[in-house]
Amino acid sequence: MSEKGPTPPSCRLFVIMAREAPVGLILRRGPTRWVQLIRWETVSDHFLDGAWFKGRIYEDRCDLSPDGSLFLYMCHGGWPRPGYTDSWTAISRAPWGYALALWPWGTTYGGGGRFITNREVMLHIGAGYPIQAHPDHPDRGMYYGPRQGKP
Repeated sequence: MSEKGPTPPSCRLFVIMAREAPVGLILRRGPTRWVQLIRWETVSDHFLDGAWFKGRIYEDRCDLSPDGSLFLYMCHGGWPRPGYTDSWTAISRAPWGYALALWPWGTTYGGGGRFITNREVMLHIGAGYPIQAHPDHPDRGMYYGPRQGKP
């Protein structure tokens, strides 16, 4: 405790549990503007350090596939590159952040989604937003949103 009052926590933890497997994904926020993904095997209480992301991952818009293998996330920030927006929804292997499928968003309104099965998701899409996967990270027909219907 400092003279100015209590010291704020250096990090915050948020856990997403898989519905059908003894696996969780921990999102560790902190230091400022950094998030680390950590896989938690709950049976053995084993932790696997995963990717670090510079930016914000919106925990309430994330989900873990029922078998715990895939991570759906909505984020803002990172390192801007040509052809990418500053916010997007993506699916990666847990606890890694490399996008297997990616939908550019360009805003923090909307985005994210939920797994329906191990390989199908329902994306949160606002009215009037087209759903188009990034050409370098196509959805490969495995995922769908409300305007596309089930493949």
